[in-house]
Amino acid sequence: MKLVKKIIIYIIVIGLMFGFVLGMLSINLKKVYALEKEEKITLEDDTIKDSDSFSISKVYDTKIERECPTDKLVENVSRETEQVEQEPTQEDIAENTEPIEIWIPEEPEDNIVELTPLEQIAAGGSMEEKIKIACNIYGADYDITLAIGRYETGWWKSYACTVKNNPGGMSRNEVPIYYDTIDEGIDAWVQNLANNYFAMGLDTPEKIAEKYCPNNSEYASYLRKMMSYGG
Repeated sequence: MKLVKKIIIYIIVIGLMFGFVLGMLSINLKKVYALEKEEKITLEDDTIKDSDSFSISKVYDTKIERECPTDKLVENVSRETEQVEQEPTQEDIAENTEPIEIWIPEEPEDNIVELTPLEQIAAGGSMEEKIKIACNIYGADYDITLAIGRYETGWWKSYACTVKNNPGGMSRNEVPIYYDTIDEGIDAWVQNLANNYFAMGLDTPEKIAEKYCPNNSEYASYLRKMMSYGG
């Protein structure tokens, strides 16, 4: 019997405790619900205020746009400007265009390569052209020099010319002098005539013959004949 009473008391106590817990939970839930409701009402009020202010500002802006008198003025000015402005013609462009000056740098004098007399002679093509270049370099008479070469070599066919590159018939101890190239032979021969004959006043076939070939009395006449063929 005592045991039954104790069990009943425990059940009652547990029931009271459970009821107390449920009561506390319901109170908290009511508070939470009330707070959520207040926040919702506050948000709706803010939304209404924002929408009202937006509508008012929109209406105000629209009113300003409608009442702004400068729009028509700007539109009229732009139309007048479009009418006044025209595309430039080719003549206008030509008159207003300044000539373009193109600057070409001059080659420095240090880079200019001067050819030696031998290189200039080598640049000639035919025998006659090489001899003319040499005569211009050293100041020898071209017609007389050419006549001497033709006569001495039989028109460039002698052994001295074809083998020893000696177109002037120059010799040492009656032996034709040998040169490595025909250009060297022409250079040495024309220099000799320019320095030892023409520079000393021996500038005719007769004067040259007395020194160049004193043992041949017909030498001057042969030179005159060779000169008649021209260069």
